[in-house]
This record gives sequence, C-alpha cells and structure tokens, in this order.
Amino acid sequence: DYQNILSDLIPVTRAEIETRIRKDKESYDIDYVAVDPKSFKNIKVPTEQELEEYYNQVAVDFEDKEKVSYGYVVFKPADFENVIEPDENEVELFYTENLSEFTIPEQISALIIDIKKDDGKEKADKILERAQKGEDFTKLIKEVSENKNTEAKWYKRGDLDIEVENEIFENNKAGVSKVIEGKDFYTIVNVLDYKPQTIKELKEVRDQIKAQIIKGLAPAYAKDKADKIKALIDGGQETPRDLTWQEVPLSGKGESPIEFEGLTDKILENPSEKSVVVEYGDNVLVAKVNEYKESKILPFAELKDKKEKLVNQYMDNQINKEIQNYLTQIIAELKDKSLTSVASKKGLKVENIKGFSKNGTSAGIASKPTIREAIINLNKKGDYSKSGVKFEDKYYIFQVTNVTQNNDTIDESEIVAKTDRAKEEQREVSIKNILNVLQARSDIKYGRYINLD
Repeated sequence: DYQNILSDLIPVTRAEIETRIRKDKESYDIDYVAVDPKSFKNIKVPTEQELEEYYNQVAVDFEDKEKVSYGYVVFKPADFENVIEPDENEVELFYTENLSEFTIPEQISALIIDIKKDDGKEKADKILERAQKGEDFTKLIKEVSENKNTEAKWYKRGDLDIEVENEIFENNKAGVSKVIEGKDFYTIVNVLDYKPQTIKELKEVRDQIKAQIIKGLAPAYAKDKADKIKALIDGGQETPRDLTWQEVPLSGKGESPIEFEGLTDKILENPSEKSVVVEYGDNVLVAKVNEYKESKILPFAELKDKKEKLVNQYMDNQINKEIQNYLTQIIAELKDKSLTSVASKKGLKVENIKGFSKNGTSAGIASKPTIREAIINLNKKGDYSKSGVKFEDKYYIFQVTNVTQNNDTIDESEIVAKTDRAKEEQREVSIKNILNVLQARSDIKYGRYINLD
C-alpha cells in the first residue's frame, strides 16, 4: 500500500522527463589513453631480504596442499549377476506385485480417417455416409484424410486422442464408428478387430522376471563385496590376490582419475581412514590409502623450485603498484588539465571515440561491456575516469571532450515510459529510506519478502 501511495504522490514534471530523455540521447566525443604493463618491466629484481619480507606476507599462496596416494578397485554389478539365482518364491512374489508390467492392454485393429475441423462437420457426415454404404474405406482415406495410412494398425489406449478412444474402446464393436469430434479433427474409425486386455502367464515371463530380479540385486552384491574388502583392509588383513588395484600417485583436491571425478576429494575428507567405499552410479569402489601428506607452509629457505614463482609474483606486484601510482598521477592532473596535455608530457598516445551514445550501439573498444560501463559514468564535458579501467591486458583512462545534444522531437510514448520509470526509481529510493529509518529507530524486523523491483 505504501509503495502505491508513494507512486501517486511522487511529482515528476514533463520538463524533467524531457530533460532526462534528451540527456540520454546526447552523444559524446571521448579521448582516452591506454597504459601497457609491459612498459614497466624495468622493475629491479628483489634482494633476498626484500623477497623474504614479501614471502612472509603471501606465504599462504605457496602452501603445499594436502595430498594422498591410494589404490582403488572397482566392483561392477554385472560381475555378480552370474552368482545370483532367484528361487521360485521370489519369482512368484515379483510376478504378483508387478502384474501391470505383464498386462497386455486391450487393442483394436483399425483404419482411421481424420478430417480437419476447419472443413466442417458436414463434410465429415458425408464421408461417414459413403463409408456406411460400403464404399472402400482405404479409397476414402486417400481422398480426404489428413493421415494417409491405408494399412490397418493395432492401437491401444494412449495411442489415439482421448475422444476417439472413449468412443471405440467403450463400444469395442467391429465396423464403422460415428463421426467423433476431437481437438483438431473429425475422426471416423473402421474397427476391423478387437483384443480384450490379457495378462501373460507366469510361465511365459519366468525368465524375464529372473533377469529383472538379478539386475535389481546385483548392485547390493557389489556393495556387500566392497564392504567386506574394506573390513579386511581396516583390520590389517590381506585382500584377495585376484583383485585388480589401480594406483593413483600423490594427488590433491580436484585431481582424480578421469572416470571417477571427485574420488581424491572424497578420500581427503577423512584421510586418517585406511580405506573408503564410494558409490559411482551402480559401480562401487574401495580405495585404500597408501600415503598421506598434510598441508604445509614451507619456510622461505626451503622454497627451492618455488622461488622462481615467488620472484615473478613479487615483480608483478611491484609492477602493479607502479602502474597504480602512475595512473593516480595522471588522474590527479586531470582536475585542471586536459588528457591530451597530460599524455603529451608523459609520452602517451591519445586515441578517440566519436559520437558515443549511452542508449545506442557502439563500435570498436566502446562496444566492450567493461569499457562501455566506465564511459557511461561520464556525464559532461571535462569528466574523466576516477580510476584506471582494466580491460584485457591494459589500463585505460577516459575524458569527455565534447557533448552534442539531440534536438529531435520526443515521441509521446517515450515520455510516458520514462515517467513511469522515474516514478519507480524514486519510489524505490523512498521505500528504502523509510525502511532504514524504521530499522534505526525501532526494534521492528521487516521481512525480506518486500519486492522493490
């Protein structure tokens, strides 16, 4: 209610809206410079003391992550199917509990004429009359039916439109049906034969049932086998020699065998365990831990081959500092100077973007979302970037050199749409202010369900 009231109360003048629309339609000419980090490669190599001081700040980046080496064996349900033999009681129970699976639904053999409803029921009635007088049904199908199937087919419930099924299966009589009105067609069915619903006898499906029981039990057999192997490992006993173990060298999180993604992570959840059982779909794995190395932050003196990485990181860090200082100097001078004059003193090349529009499409670098967003924040002649804008491998600074107004006639629909949006924006600000005051001055806890959009 408050939101609706605020929308009604918020005054938005036509002049204000027209000003906003014209502002959005302005075009901008923009100068910009690009600073390439590669030009700062003259940073000096750090001394051992500087490098060690830096390492103490970023040592966590060089942590030796925990790792584990292990072996695993895979148990596939299919490997156990030949040892499972369901007894007769299991087969009979499965049969009685799943009779629908062995039920053959009622069926009709029929020829069908479909006439588009747009052609009218009168046309369908005339075709029915011809069929009832004994005219060849397949000839009528070829002449008027949308489907041209002249071969009789067996249909069960679910194969045809519900209106057609209700008529022909309820009557289940041979011969030509009446005209049946469906969703898209007028349908005439010539029923040639009918089969009632039947249930297959147990003797017909005994082998099928056995196969289904075996397939259903096999995963449990695989899991049971895996659990037994785990018990042997945990108990310090020998495992059967016929098992094929796949060995995985020391690996960290995210480093697992291709076919079993996440296996290493699973083992590292509790690496003190001698073994772990993991299910992958129907397959079951047993993994036994061979070696575990805890995570460790190396002393500076033990970095060895990681020292080169540390030096490169130090250099990159120093380059970044130099770049930020350099950009800050340029931006500070833009308060009372043009980008052209500042760039000239620093030997930077100035490039231009002509006719940039906040509401239009742009070409070249101005079409890139990161760059476009940075430029949109500039509103008048002389405005400039308040920080360097990083895009790909360079940093950019922009300055507006000219603003061209658009004096075209404003369409009334634009004013209406802009007015509605302006009210919504002001309403959102007002609602948020009210909520902030309520929260600051009272113990009221307002719900998060409020939709400010």
